[in-house]
Amino acid sequence: MTTDVELCARALTRLGLEPITSFDGSAEATVCQRQYPVVRDAYLTEQPWWFNTKMAALTRLAGTPEAVWEYRFQLPNDFLSLIEIVEPRYLEPYELEGENRLLAGVKSVTIRYNARLDESLFPAVFADALSWRLAADVCLSLTENTERLEATSRLFQEADLRLKTRSAAMQRPQRIRSFPLTAVR
Repeated sequence: MTTDVELCARALTRLGLEPITSFDGSAEATVCQRQYPVVRDAYLTEQPWWFNTKMAALTRLAGTPEAVWEYRFQLPNDFLSLIEIVEPRYLEPYELEGENRLLAGVKSVTIRYNARLDESLFPAVFADALSWRLAADVCLSLTENTERLEATSRLFQEADLRLKTRSAAMQRPQRIRSFPLTAVR
């Protein structure tokens, strides 16, 4: 089972540094503890990956928002970023309020979104690319070696390409939805 500490330890090893066993006790552990959640969430939201894409019918909250919107909806607890509004198909404008609310002028909304997952659910190809991305992110602050940063960044790009190739193969093609203007043809 992959953990956040294991992914950080792998990143440090790739930099030629001693791996950590916890987020306590060393400068490397402190840097990883600070940077890992940011790097993980950024990478999870980079595109709609096949393993962390979810759909949810949002729960409408009581009360009326103060803005121009009629309804406020609760986003899921594991919500990271919005991919699309699924229902209604042609939603008029909406607004994200903070990190956990969506405002809209319709009574119900279903979304497709990128979800935050436990590391144990990461596919091996994603965990590999993520550890390379983390290594590139912390490289300069921990090694002060620009040549190592360039090499690590190149290796991350290779791992990222493998991941994106796999992701493209794993995702089913999106159905082309009907559009009111094409129906009149």
